[in-house]
Amino acid sequence: MLGTASSYEKLYRRNPPLRTLRTWGCIAHVRVPPESRQRKEKLEPRAHMCLLLGYSNSTKGYKFLDLLTCQVTTAQCENCRFHEEFTVDGAYVKQLLEKRYLDTLHVLPEKPPVVRIKTSIDTYVAERSGSVPTSMAEELQEVEKVADAEQMSSGSSANTTSSSVEQQDGENPAGPQVVPEKTLAPVKVTKRRKRKARKKPVKEDTGFAIQKSLVEPCTKRPRRTQKANVRLSDYVVGQGMAHGIDVDIPSTYKQARASKFWPQWRAAMLAELASLKKHKTWRLIPRKKAKGVKVITCRWVFAVKRDERGRVKRFKARLVIHGFKQQFGINYTETYAPVVRFETIRAAIYFALQRGWEILQYDVKTAFRYGDLDELIFMEQPPGFQVDGPSAVCELLKSLYGLKQAPNVCNRTLHAKLVTLGFERTDSDYGLYVLKENGEVKLLLTVYVDDLLLMGTQDLCAKIAAALQETFELTTMGTVKYLLGIEILIDRPNRQIVYCQKQYVSEVLNRLHMSGCNGCATPEATTPSTAVVSATKDYLPYRELVGALQYFVNASRPDIAHATRYLGKFLTTYDHTHYAQAKRVLRYLKATCDYGLVMDVPDGTAANVRCYSDADYANDSVDRRSISGYVNTLDGNVMSYASRKQAINALSTCEVEYVALSEATKDVLWLAGLCEELAWKHPVPLLLGDNEGAISLTTKPGKHSKSKHIDNNYHMVRSNVELKLLTTQHIGTEQMIADIMTKPLAVVKFTRFRKAMKVLPVVTSDDAMITTEPAASTTAAIAVADSETASPTTTATAAVTLEVAPPPIAATAAARTD
Repeated sequence: MLGTASSYEKLYRRNPPLRTLRTWGCIAHVRVPPESRQRKEKLEPRAHMCLLLGYSNSTKGYKFLDLLTCQVTTAQCENCRFHEEFTVDGAYVKQLLEKRYLDTLHVLPEKPPVVRIKTSIDTYVAERSGSVPTSMAEELQEVEKVADAEQMSSGSSANTTSSSVEQQDGENPAGPQVVPEKTLAPVKVTKRRKRKARKKPVKEDTGFAIQKSLVEPCTKRPRRTQKANVRLSDYVVGQGMAHGIDVDIPSTYKQARASKFWPQWRAAMLAELASLKKHKTWRLIPRKKAKGVKVITCRWVFAVKRDERGRVKRFKARLVIHGFKQQFGINYTETYAPVVRFETIRAAIYFALQRGWEILQYDVKTAFRYGDLDELIFMEQPPGFQVDGPSAVCELLKSLYGLKQAPNVCNRTLHAKLVTLGFERTDSDYGLYVLKENGEVKLLLTVYVDDLLLMGTQDLCAKIAAALQETFELTTMGTVKYLLGIEILIDRPNRQIVYCQKQYVSEVLNRLHMSGCNGCATPEATTPSTAVVSATKDYLPYRELVGALQYFVNASRPDIAHATRYLGKFLTTYDHTHYAQAKRVLRYLKATCDYGLVMDVPDGTAANVRCYSDADYANDSVDRRSISGYVNTLDGNVMSYASRKQAINALSTCEVEYVALSEATKDVLWLAGLCEELAWKHPVPLLLGDNEGAISLTTKPGKHSKSKHIDNNYHMVRSNVELKLLTTQHIGTEQMIADIMTKPLAVVKFTRFRKAMKVLPVVTSDDAMITTEPAASTTAAIAVADSETASPTTTATAAVTLEVAPPPIAATAAARTD
């Protein structure tokens, strides 16, 4: 019925278009849409090399196999550039799929091996003649290389290279000699003196390299090797590698074996096993003895340890048991283990520097292996290091990383040792220990898992460290410089401390592929976002980013506390708009990555506790609840801070400020209690607010009709004022630095309050950080009157100049007068 006509021709009465027909299985460069790109750097490739699989059944376009991600994608014709004379070696594609979906161990080349596709004329000649020219005998051993096409629009290309020899003049001058195919290998070709080949035009860049062993015969004349073009990306890569080794962290033992750093990972695993053997962590028993008890598996966890500049110090491997397979009440009960808070670390270092003490850092090697287990636990042997095969299992005698009770066992062991040495654990923070003599504090010790800080005189610190060495293997780190991802800069001559996280900012930017982003002046906009939410449900690393931002807040960056609190509300309901807002905070951190929290330590041994409290009425647009914020200081240096949403719907600004004062009172009492435990002399703490009605309610319970509904929990501030445990005072709104914790602020006001909190640019010569502020003593715009009659415009000066060597450090800032 159709005859020689196609169905398309019968239906549309015209010949079908053939421009969309492509060679099945050929290679193509497919443009990656901007919204699907993981990296945003300008020099990153805009296209991926793919293999044509056919046509899409659901949408208009072609179906490809991405040779980089091993995913099936669809693209239209205008977003593709085909190379129909080439394909990819089938063995490579098979190994790629097995590695992606079957988790097999294949070491794939960095570039896909590309081969030429045989044409019908090539097959016909091979079948009819059964021979090839002798001049091709050596060309079969050569490789034609084509440089990578980093960008489809870059237009850059490299010259292909090949080499060959010519026959002597006496050998068949009329044409190439035909030799049977089976005798091709042993053909002996006599060479004459090489002649300089003529320069050939450069071929079009195809963006892949051809595998040597699979190149088909080619009749092209040989061309000399030419030097590849120099690209800007070569310099970019070299600059990144100069800072430190780029190490891909393996996730499994198989990946470690396939890594180019396998010797380093293997050495790290052997060192780990030697440490386990030294601590007698387990003993091998026949599997039949563990009958009736679940044997728990284990795995290797790999990491690299870097210094404060990001340089690789050593490779680490740790054997971790799968503790998620434990059952409560059977092989574990208690799991809690306290760690010191960042606020306590800041207060302790401030206390020590005030007295001129040494601040020394120690690391407990393999801390979780100290302490005996009370439960019976069996574990499989470590992957890759099995003794007696699967017939033997490990009976754990000591604690091991991954066990749910491991932190608790480690902390119990360390606490018992410290008690025998005369230490007392503070009630304010279970991670802080004090050593007293005749009621006077002689030494402080902070515990954060396996990181210890000893603060005291040099002789006493050495004595305590030697006593701890009897039970634990300690690594002496010297004066603290880098702790828990925080760079701590101490200037003893000028009595200043700086907490900075520039290196961690760089790590987060690289992890989220935002190292090339532009900075911004504030962490959040003052107006609501009007961006259209994308309907796609792609994976976004939102929770990872918010967690990193929260760590910045806790450690050294109070200026992003409000923005981080807001982002934390959408951990389960986030979309692209929230992710864009979170990235704005990270862009702000990039612009201020060299900023740090600066503390000036005055002379003397006393302290002055002062807290700023503020609130923003009905800030939340969803539930109309208010936001509280406070900034707690010692001698004008920020120690603790918070931005929180209130638990009730307040009826007036007076009520929200009163509730905020109550929340701030908790932190004031905590800091005052810590001072009491350290025998740290201080006057009655001062609580500051900018609402006269709320301040009045703390001393005189008037206006009964407007405050009678306030819950009794929030009257604790009034009770503490009556007991003279703290005093309250009113200050102007322009002096309330806690305003930065309650709402987004414009650039001028935000910058002024940030400087008042002493979040200032820091300059160090080690990494050539450059200050963005004038290098001079500064005037703080925020001051608080010591009495109710003082002028609200009273100012106080704060010189922020930091110079120390070695290493030379300088922190400079200029706080603009209001």
